[in-house]
Amino acid sequence: MEKTGSIILQKARKHGQKPFLAAIDGRCAAGKTTLAEWLQKETGCPVIHMDHFFLRREQRSRQRLLEPGGNVDYERFLSEVMIPLSRGQEFSYRPFDCKTMELSAPVAIKPSGLSVIEGSYCCHPVLWDFYDLRVFLHVEPEEQLRRIIIFMKWFGSILTKKRYTNHTLLFFTLYVFSFISAMFSGDLVGNSNLFFFGYLAYFSNLMTKNESAMEMIQESAGGYL
Repeated sequence: MEKTGSIILQKARKHGQKPFLAAIDGRCAAGKTTLAEWLQKETGCPVIHMDHFFLRREQRSRQRLLEPGGNVDYERFLSEVMIPLSRGQEFSYRPFDCKTMELSAPVAIKPSGLSVIEGSYCCHPVLWDFYDLRVFLHVEPEEQLRRIIIFMKWFGSILTKKRYTNHTLLFFTLYVFSFISAMFSGDLVGNSNLFFFGYLAYFSNLMTKNESAMEMIQESAGGYL
């Protein structure tokens, strides 16, 4: 983790005093938040979490959830965060609270050179061109499941582990196959292209074990509303 973080810092420092926006995308429980927190501890840089932009209840239509990367409010992220951040302007936004399903109190952000956006879907095509560096983190499926179980215990919803895992992985798989596999090339920090394509092969095997990948995703979309 520190090796990857050090590479990010080296690239940011070469950028000088101009705003440097780094995106940390990747699989659920791959260490995105941990890496972002390490960077924040080392530099004091602002970190914006993509989890703060999940869809509100009234936005969760079947059509929206079947859109690759559509289970985050990338439109609100673009207008409230990405545009002012890319200009080096101070701004505030209201994080989405997963427990209350509502927007919480505003958070103020003051950019200072390096700014980090972390979380699944942060490399959505609508946001892609704003970044100076894009990172995709991988975790092996067995380790991922172990971390998810720990997270669900902390979140107080261990009984919904299967539902959480199915929905999270399927929506993210749709996003990966639709966008990420084609868009990532030279910006993989700490992982080789072979490692990344091994990840895609894993999901290919997962999906071919089922009659219809889209049927699974549609079922999950219905259960997520």
